[in-house]
Amino acid sequence: MIKKAESLMVDKIVPGHGISANKNLLTQNRELLNTIYSTVKIMNKLKKYINWGNVDSELGRYIIKAVLEVEQAEFE
Repeated sequence: MIKKAESLMVDKIVPGHGISANKNLLTQNRELLNTIYSTVKIMNKLKKYINWGNVDSELGRYIIKAVLEVEQAEFE
């Protein structure tokens, strides 16, 4: 749907909510949604570990820790 909207010959996008902008907004939104989709597909691979001890109750903590480590590495 976003790709179809990107192909329209318009200068300004006025969404039902959020900011009005040029067509770059559509591209950015498509990229965001694709990134989210890809990330969820990768996270789905974690299902095979769900029965490992307390992984199911600790998974959120593991993810937060990994995110913090990645962010810290980007600043080094």
